[in-house]
Amino acid sequence: MSGSKTLSQFSPISGSYYLVEKSKVDQFYRTAGHKDSEEIVPNFIEVDGKECLFTEQFLQKDGKEYELVIVAEGFSWKDIMVYEEEDEFES
Repeated sequence: MSGSKTLSQFSPISGSYYLVEKSKVDQFYRTAGHKDSEEIVPNFIEVDGKECLFTEQFLQKDGKEYELVIVAEGFSWKDIMVYEEEDEFES
């Protein structure tokens, strides 16, 4: 596994991250079947057969804004996500 040996000692799971251009995020949600801008959508959706957590954490690089997206590797986001009662998403 590439990455930090120190972090992997303390982490029961790991994944990969991507910086997705903020302007492209809606396209991923539409492809996943979330077409209505008024509906409540989950923080994670499937992209290329992998569950991806769209963190709503934004970064700037080279003058563009990106969202940090984390891909689950060997686990499901719905199994490990912790929700506040009023924020819980029912699927």
